[in-house]
This record gives sequence, structure tokens and C-alpha cells, in this order.
Amino acid sequence: MRQDKALSLIGLATKAGKTVSGEFMTEKSVKSGKAFLVIVSEEASDNTRKMFTNMCTYYEVPIYFFGK
Repeated sequence: MRQDKALSLIGLATKAGKTVSGEFMTEKSVKSGKAFLVIVSEEASDNTRKMFTNMCTYYEVPIYFFGK
């Protein structure tokens, strides 16, 4: 139930134009200071997880790994 609520809220934010997706746009948002939260799929590769973890740590942006 909790996962459904999170996905619904992400959907609302997407409809409002407040989200970005994809590696390039996410990286650009984090580095420009516009990102408040990064959500990465648990199914992402180890290299992707490491890259986003390092970037979010450096720019002090919270990161969460989300999935089933």
C-alpha cells in the first residue's frame, strides 16, 4: 500500500512538470542545484548506483533506491 502511494505522488509531480527522468537530465538538475531528491530504481546497474550515490553525496542531495 505504501509503495502505491509513493508512485501516485510521483505521478502527480510528473504531471505538474516537477520531475526529470533519465541519466543526463538528472545529472544536470543535481549539478545545477535544482534537484531536491533523487530516486533510483533498485534494479539499476552497480555503475549507475555508484555514480548517482557519489554525485548526490558531493552535492548534498538525498538519494533513495526504490523498487519492488
